[in-house]
Amino acid sequence: MRKSFIACLLLLSAAGVKAQNISLVFRSADGTEQAIETSGLEMVFDGGLLRATSATMSLSLPLSDLRSMEFSSIAAGVDAVHADNAAGPVDIYDPDGRCIGTAVSVSEAASALPAGIYIIKSSEGNARKIAVRK
Repeated sequence: MRKSFIACLLLLSAAGVKAQNISLVFRSADGTEQAIETSGLEMVFDGGLLRATSATMSLSLPLSDLRSMEFSSIAAGVDAVHADNAAGPVDIYDPDGRCIGTAVSVSEAASALPAGIYIIKSSEGNARKIAVRK
């Protein structure tokens, strides 16, 4: 598995991939997917973990749980994006569940955030994923 990751990294650097909307999608044994954009991507293997850091986020994944990795130009795990005019502020979370800020509305959050996948939680407690494309 480690050789596959290294080969993909070499291919990525040799091809000179610079597109803004390309993500690297990791699929674990239980079928969950996590994506990270390739802009500024650095990957390190450390103590049985794959640590991936991009310009906007970071992931730490156990190598024993990884089943596949692929490049995608579409945000993984988002079926649809719906506008929401929820009253009150919304909390913004990154895919790792860290709160990265608040906004007055979902549309304000989407316009202020860089491209990526986010979880938005309204003041009523409703939460959902959104994909921001720039």
